[in-house]
Amino acid sequence: NNTAAHALIMFQNQRVKTNPYFLNAEYQTNKAKKQIDDITKGNTIKHILASDMRNFTVMVPSLSEQNEIADYFRSIDHLLTLHQHKLESLKHLKSALLDKMFV
Repeated sequence: NNTAAHALIMFQNQRVKTNPYFLNAEYQTNKAKKQIDDITKGNTIKHILASDMRNFTVMVPSLSEQNEIADYFRSIDHLLTLHQHKLESLKHLKSALLDKMFV
């Protein structure tokens, strides 16, 4: 939260096929965030050493299960986007109606 990164390198075991959308969802879990916080160094400029990243593990289910999980979260993200657009549209409508009401 409230951070910006100019570079991110992720390591992946090439022997295990993974869905990148699944990994994205996995990295956003509290467990993964805690693991990342535990190996993050620095006060002002945060960084992770490659040697520490070797100890970072992600539990990976079968590829078919990864795909189902990824599709589920992508559909939720899509719904959120649609609702956010609808909310913005309604806010603009409200503003326009308030402007006309108090003219």
